[in-house]
Amino acid sequence: MNRCALVLVLALAAPALADQPTADEVSTWAKKVDETIRAHDASFLDQSFDFALIVSRAFTGLGLKDSVKEDFVTGLKKGKGYGTAIVAGLGKKGSWKLVRVTKKEEKDVAIFRIVPENGAFAYHEFVLDKNDGKICVTDTFAFGSGIKLASQVRADALALALKEDPTILDRLDQHEAERTKHWKELQGIWQMQVDKKWLDAIEAYKKLPQTLQETRMVLLMKLTAARHVSEDEKAAVIEALEKKHSDDPTAGFRLLEAGYEDRDWKMAEKGLDILDKATGGDAYLDFKRCEVHFTANEYDAARAAGNKALDKEPDLAAAHWALIGLANKQKDWEGVVNGLDRAEKNGIKIPDLTRSPNYGEFVKSDDYREWKKAHEEKK
Repeated sequence: MNRCALVLVLALAAPALADQPTADEVSTWAKKVDETIRAHDASFLDQSFDFALIVSRAFTGLGLKDSVKEDFVTGLKKGKGYGTAIVAGLGKKGSWKLVRVTKKEEKDVAIFRIVPENGAFAYHEFVLDKNDGKICVTDTFAFGSGIKLASQVRADALALALKEDPTILDRLDQHEAERTKHWKELQGIWQMQVDKKWLDAIEAYKKLPQTLQETRMVLLMKLTAARHVSEDEKAAVIEALEKKHSDDPTAGFRLLEAGYEDRDWKMAEKGLDILDKATGGDAYLDFKRCEVHFTANEYDAARAAGNKALDKEPDLAAAHWALIGLANKQKDWEGVVNGLDRAEKNGIKIPDLTRSPNYGEFVKSDDYREWKKAHEEKK
């Protein structure tokens, strides 16, 4: 889905009821997904999706024929599997990890972290139900993009329903109705941003209904324009996001990304705060906080965040190298040695540092020579 389509995704209507899985069933399912995706096997996850239930809920209140529902289900089954896409994105060196199983809005959800080969990171959330005695996925949420599978299906179904019966618009809830009514305005604003007409876009946002202006979708669109207009406009959007969407991980990701782009480390930290809350805390976010503090020359805070990451996840290679890099930056050769030893004890492979220009001074030191000698003697 392109970004323009993404921001126009509509909310899902109230779902039909399904059986609730037990805590043990959810935990068992999540662990199996963790193991199979790590093994680059997408079949278990792909087979867990209950497309019939997803479509049934998405069609609530739209009056579409059963044959249309069947076509939707068939189309979803023929599409590229969610797990298949994840495995493809991992590449050979990417990582996948179960963060936790929890409850959100009275639904069981499993949250996973993915760090593809390219070094980006993301979180995938799976909403779980039980249907016909089997644990099934009835929605997905990609934190970074803000895409929910059920909402995509709902948007497509609603578009069809409106063609057959425009009066449906009068029976939708306020948020869904407003997004639908102002579809063309939102498309127009997006085009303004594509054309870099930032001031025009800001003025157009202000003409939308207040409730629509306050949605996460619109605020994230507006943030892009505001960053090109003024610090005051940007600050106002960030304040609104914190006030209205402090628990929305997509807002967290966008603030983190924008913080890096603008070298606005306070904004980046605000994004990490939101992501911490959404995930329930994850070692990789502590590593990212270490990275932010390091780049901002806040070395004590960087060290504390890096160590916090390793306390949670001792074999997190990124955090090990962040701390080693910090010690190297400060010419703390003893700290570099201790970091290398700590990393190796936790299964991290140490490359030939003489080939890295970043460690040029360290490899000339007595500390390196002593470490190298001891290192070779262990082999």
